[in-house]
Amino acid sequence: MDNEVEATAIQVIEPTPMQLMQQLSTNPNADPAKLPGMIKELVELKREEDRIAAKRAFDAAMAKCQKQMPTVVYDRRNSHTNSGYASLENVMLTCKPVWTEHGFAISFDEGEPSESGMVRVQMHVSHGDHTEIRWREAAVDDKGPSGKQNKTDVQGRQATFSYLQRQLLCSVMNIAIAGSDNDGNATRSPISDEQAMELDDLLQQAQQIAGADPAKFLAIYGVEKVGDIPAQSFEDAKRRLHNKISQAAG
Repeated sequence: MDNEVEATAIQVIEPTPMQLMQQLSTNPNADPAKLPGMIKELVELKREEDRIAAKRAFDAAMAKCQKQMPTVVYDRRNSHTNSGYASLENVMLTCKPVWTEHGFAISFDEGEPSESGMVRVQMHVSHGDHTEIRWREAAVDDKGPSGKQNKTDVQGRQATFSYLQRQLLCSVMNIAIAGSDNDGNATRSPISDEQAMELDDLLQQAQQIAGADPAKFLAIYGVEKVGDIPAQSFEDAKRRLHNKISQAAG
């Protein structure tokens, strides 16, 4: 047709810093005296581009990871306050498979506290080439409810370190603790009969195929029988059993 217009889209592709460095190093007209400074600038530019890309990958993976985090249930009881709490071991056991699946590595060390008598815990969260460090600190927990010292300094520091590890993990990875809004005494609705039957079947398979210990499995959720497992923990319990069976099957 006479009035037909043809449009052409043109995509401009910018050279990367590495390509620019190669062009500079092979350009016979380049000033040798300026080459080191120019190459240094391009190296810094490449590092900054890589840093931004790694941070974006970290944030994207963290968003997906947090969405899949299961709820952690109480597995310990504080005899002084008569309230339940989730131990660090339980938090790690429940949630580590999720963050490792998304490429995260987590480690802890002790930092320099702001003042004497405090403990600072640093949490290193790595994903690819990007690492972030978060920290929390608290006074050494060496006293009981009455205010009397009931632990040695070493025991108090260990207890505080463990407590801060758990707090950091839950905060950074968006881990929810079942019943935590009511100081561990909240009533938890159990799973349905159909869900109990499904978990019973899986537990039997895990016991036969992988040698799973039913008592240890139930202890994770602080119950004595499958039917008492909290409803909010059903998916987590099912995932644990499936993983146990899959690992044994190879």
